[in-house]
Amino acid sequence: MTADEIRKRLRSKQTQEGIGAVKSASRLEGDARQALLLGALGDKSHYVAALAAEALGEQAYKAALAMTERFVYLSEDGPTRHAGRPESPSLT
Repeated sequence: MTADEIRKRLRSKQTQEGIGAVKSASRLEGDARQALLLGALGDKSHYVAALAAEALGEQAYKAALAMTERFVYLSEDGPTRHAGRPESPSLT
């Protein structure tokens, strides 16, 4: 299902249609996914809005895990992870 099709379904007054649209939006990748889910947060049905919030939360959780893993990887061996680059200035 395309982002435009999902957007159209999100405009429906039927709660089940909105729920299905949010589930479809949560399977998309990239900016369209986030834009559709953020828009669904304002749906009149709290069921639709709650599913959108849950999907956005999962996305944030995945991003947080990836950022944490990368931070740990880069901080494990200090400057050796930055081969060929001057040492980064302290953040403190």
